[in-house]
Amino acid sequence: MKKFLGLFLVFSVLSIFLLVGSAMATYIYNYNDDYHNWPGTSPITVTSDIHGTPVIFGADVAVTGSETDPGYLTSITIYLDDRRTWDALFINTGMTDNNPWYAWDYIAYSGGDNAYDPHPKSEGFWSVDDNYEYVYVDYSSGRTGHVNGIDGDDLTSASGLTSVTLTEYASAPDTLIYLFDNIALDDDFVIGYTPWCANDVFLTPVPEPATMLLLGCGLIGLAGIGRKKFFKKG
Repeated sequence: MKKFLGLFLVFSVLSIFLLVGSAMATYIYNYNDDYHNWPGTSPITVTSDIHGTPVIFGADVAVTGSETDPGYLTSITIYLDDRRTWDALFINTGMTDNNPWYAWDYIAYSGGDNAYDPHPKSEGFWSVDDNYEYVYVDYSSGRTGHVNGIDGDDLTSASGLTSVTLTEYASAPDTLIYLFDNIALDDDFVIGYTPWCANDVFLTPVPEPATMLLLGCGLIGLAGIGRKKFFKKG
C-alpha cells in the first residue's frame, strides 16, 4: 500500500510539472520576407520587392503552445530597418476560406497619424468586419496600388494588443515588437505587415492544411501496401 501511495505521489508531482511546463511553453515561428507583392494587388509605379525604406527582413511569431497547436498569440516581432511613420499589422487567426489575405480578423495601427492616412481610424487595435474593403497607397512617394490598410468604416475597437515597442540597433535589424493577450490562434493562422508607404511588405506563407497532409500520408501508405501485395503475387 505504501509503495502504491509513493508511486501515486511521484506520478502526481510529475503530472503537475508537466502541466505547468505545458502552460508555460512557448513556440516561436520564424519567417523570412518571402513575398514580393501583396497578393491580389498590382502595384502601378513600382514592381521591385523593396522601394527605398523601410526594409523588412522577416518576423517571429511567439505563441503559448506548439507548432501544431499554437494556443494563444503572445508577440509578433518584425525585423526591419528605417521604420516609416505608421504601420499596419494584419492578423488572420485561422483560415476561413481559400483566400487567407482576404479573411483578416484584426488589424493593428501603430506609429501615429500622418498626412497620407487614408482611413479615419489610426492608432489602435481593431476587429475587422467580414465584408471589409482594403485601402491602398495612392501617392508617388510610396508603392502606388499596394495595400496599406483597411477602410476605417469596417473596423471596430478590440482588446488584445497590450503594447508596441520599437528598438533601434546600429549594426543589426531593428525590432518592432507587438505584445498580445488572449488572442487565440488556429494552426493555419496568417500574419501580414506593411508600413503606410508599402515600400516593403511582409506576409507569412499559407500553411498546408493538415487534412491534405493526412490524405497524402494515407495515399502513400496505401501505395506501399499495394506494392507489397503485388510483389508477393509475383
